Amino acid sequence: MNCKVCKTGKPQKGRIYCSKQCYYNASKIFGLNRRKSWKLSDTSKKNQSEGMMKYRKNHPSWIKGLTAKTDNRVMKMAKNVSKALTGKKRLNMTGDNNPSRRPEVREGKRKKMNKKWEDREWAKNTLKKTMNSSYRGSPNKQEILIGSIIDSILPNTYKFVGDGSVWIGRKNPDFVHNSKKMIIEFFGRKWHKLEHEPEKIEYFKELGYECLVIWTEELNDIEKLKVKIIKFNR
Repeated sequence: MNCKVCKTGKPQKGRIYCSKQCYYNASKIFGLNRRKSWKLSDTSKKNQSEGMMKYRKNHPSWIKGLTAKTDNRVMKMAKNVSKALTGKKRLNMTGDNNPSRRPEVREGKRKKMNKKWEDREWAKNTLKKTMNSSYRGSPNKQEILIGSIIDSILPNTYKFVGDGSVWIGRKNPDFVHNSKKMIIEFFGRKWHKLEHEPEKIEYFKELGYECLVIWTEELNDIEKLKVKIIKFNR
C-alpha cells in the first residue's frame, strides 16, 4: 500500500504515511491543524469540514452496501458482536430509571453545588466565566419596554443590570433599585414556570431584598402593570 499523501512512498508496517513530511502535509490536505485543533478558527473549521467531506467522497467506507449475507467479513463481525452481548441485559436508563432523576441523587448534587458556591474564589471565577461567555451586553425588547415603563413612573430609580454587571448571591437580576434593596425581574414563559416566581422571591428575601416578578403577558396591560410597580415601591 502506497502513502496516502504522496502516493509513491511505501509506509512502514502499521503506518499510512511514508515520512513526517507527508504526515504534516496530511493536515493541510484535510484542513486540520493537528497541533492547534482545539483553537480552530471559523475558516479552519470550514476547511476541515470540506476536506473531510471530499476525503469521504473519494474514499467510501469499505462496509458500505455490504451485509452479513453478502460478505464474510461482515458476517464475522456480526457473530463477534452477538457473542459479546449474549447473556447480557441492557439497562433501561430512560425516564425514572435514570439515576440522575432520583430525588436522593438530585439532592446530593444540589448540596455539593451549594458547597462549591461557598468557596468565594471558585464562585468569583465561575461568575467571571459566565459573564464573559453567556451574558448579553444589552436588554431585549421586553426589558427595554419594562425599563421605559419604570422610568415613566419612577424616573432614575431603577437600573438595568441584566447584562451581568451586578450579582446578588448566585443570581443576576434584571433591574435593581439605586438606593434600596429592591429588585424587579422579568420572566418569559419560554424560560420560566410558575413555580420559579416564589423560588426567586424567597431566594432574594433570604439575602435581604424585595423582589417583584413581571411576566410577559402583563405587558399587554401597561396601565395595570404601572399600578403593580407603584404598589411594590410603596
